[in-house]
Amino acid sequence: MQHLAIRLTTAVAGAALACVVGAPGISYADNRPATKTAQAAPNASAARSLPDGWRRCNNPYYRYSIGYPRHWYTAQIRRSEVCRQFDRQPFTIPPYSEYPMTALNAVPTTMTVRAYVRGATQPEFAVTLLKQNTWVCGRHAVRFETVSTGEGLYPKGTRTYGYAINRNGTAFVVFTMTPPGDSLYARNKVVVDRAVRTLRFR
Repeated sequence: MQHLAIRLTTAVAGAALACVVGAPGISYADNRPATKTAQAAPNASAARSLPDGWRRCNNPYYRYSIGYPRHWYTAQIRRSEVCRQFDRQPFTIPPYSEYPMTALNAVPTTMTVRAYVRGATQPEFAVTLLKQNTWVCGRHAVRFETVSTGEGLYPKGTRTYGYAINRNGTAFVVFTMTPPGDSLYARNKVVVDRAVRTLRFR
């Protein structure tokens, strides 16, 4: 089953990092400690780290924050789900059903990066277009891209692109999931690449 991380989450503490995405095999990090908590307004350094027209979303439950386009929408049912899903259009999360497909997602998981990527790229459920080691926030990550075969939860042609980042032994995943035929997929990938650079752990 693809993207088990949508259902499985865990709290993992970590130092605050100003994220830089590195080329494969190269590590980049800014390890300066954050001066404000996740609940507080972002400091000047954090504000400068955001692309123009973006804002920062803070999740104190899982101790992370991430940037997203200012005019986009986010929604949640539980306190733990704050800053988990973002989209261009307003959306709701059904209380007793699958999470909706959204253009930008930031999901903590209970799985290792290896286990997450293995599940997300199972040949029965997905054609893997990209699986590449890289670094985010000075942490090992895997950048991946898949197209659904239609055998799992998602319609054939559903496209997924993102980063599974090692956060103290478990995968934190920033990704887009775009329905088949949606012309915004290329733009969603650009948003993911920008958003992962804004990711901060504490």
